[in-house]
Amino acid sequence: MNEIDRLLKGALEKPLNGVPVTLRERFEARTAELKVSPTAALELLNIEWRALNGILDGTQKRIDFTALSKLARFLGI
Repeated sequence: MNEIDRLLKGALEKPLNGVPVTLRERFEARTAELKVSPTAALELLNIEWRALNGILDGTQKRIDFTALSKLARFLGI
């Protein structure tokens, strides 16, 4: 297992309020916590919707490390 896989696995396994959640659920919880819409979060993070959806769903073909880094900071992971 390479370093990136290990870090992502560890970040995804950490529970939120004691309940394991997906990246999408973490994103939704964070936007609710900050009282911002997902669209406003995208604008703040300067990430395209397609890139964010690909990361949140795990379907992104090419990894955009800048978008991944911005999302990690936003989610606190």
